[in-house]
Amino acid sequence: MTPIAIASSVQEAYFRATLLFEQVVEILHLAASGDDHPTPIGGDRNADDAVALETADVLLAVAHVERLLQASPMAEKRPGTTEAPGVLGVTPSQLRQTWGLEDERTARFLRESARVALLPRVEARLRTQCDLLCEIVLPMLRDRASAATATTDSGGSVLSSESAPVARQVIEVPALILELQSRVEQRERAHRVRREQLHAALVEDLERVKQMLHLVQQLLVEYKQRDQPRALRAKLDWLRACSEAMRTRTRVVTSQLLIETYPAENVELLRHVHGALVERRQRAMNERETLMTKLHLYRSADAEYQALVQEYSRVQRSIQEKKTWIQSLDMT
Repeated sequence: MTPIAIASSVQEAYFRATLLFEQVVEILHLAASGDDHPTPIGGDRNADDAVALETADVLLAVAHVERLLQASPMAEKRPGTTEAPGVLGVTPSQLRQTWGLEDERTARFLRESARVALLPRVEARLRTQCDLLCEIVLPMLRDRASAATATTDSGGSVLSSESAPVARQVIEVPALILELQSRVEQRERAHRVRREQLHAALVEDLERVKQMLHLVQQLLVEYKQRDQPRALRAKLDWLRACSEAMRTRTRVVTSQLLIETYPAENVELLRHVHGALVERRQRAMNERETLMTKLHLYRSADAEYQALVQEYSRVQRSIQEKKTWIQSLDMT
């Protein structure tokens, strides 16, 4: 075989595998979402097919995860083992063991069950897509084949073949595209016109806002220059009057509370006690000042006290010298 033929066969095999994989994935997705409606064969058969489809979904997911584990840049192989590298301690063998696929015979049986359940569905979907493709690409050939294979009813009349609505829709596609393009152009023109109108209205509104801001600025300046000082003076006078009224009210309330709380004889007694306490406090302060004066005189004139002060200072210096000497010994 020539290199061109080999490349063509490889490309054909790749497209076949891709098409088959897409069909299998779509069938499994429909089965998982409940949109798969198989032909009614029997209760047990349909139940077995459902189990087989679930098994196929699990096998596909396990194979996908195995490829991800092997291709991950975080994959690392355990030292002293021969198993495939894993990610974060998860290896392909552990994954197969988790899903019960460590036994090769069991895995082969599950793959065979999934294949038996998937092949009819894949074949039916491919046949449906081929029929639809032939109906779109070659509608006349489809009509001839339908007319040649039409059956005869009990009266001998031949059933007419169904029309090809998909083919007619495909024929009308260019006209629909042109119509959509014209609509899009009209909407774009209308959008440009509206955008220009909105831009003009926005510019006009901005100009009005600028004028309003200028007017508000002038009003604020005039208010600060003329009205604000007069208002502040009136406000200060009012606050002064309120403060004076509150002080008067406080004195009145205090006198009222004193009158209501204490009778006249108690008030007189309290006033007498207060005067006595003030007098005693004054005498105590005078005595304290006298004693402090005597203490200062004693400290400054008494020779014995001065000698004690000097001895205390000498002892403190000696203690400090001893501490310094001990620290020097510790450092050496």
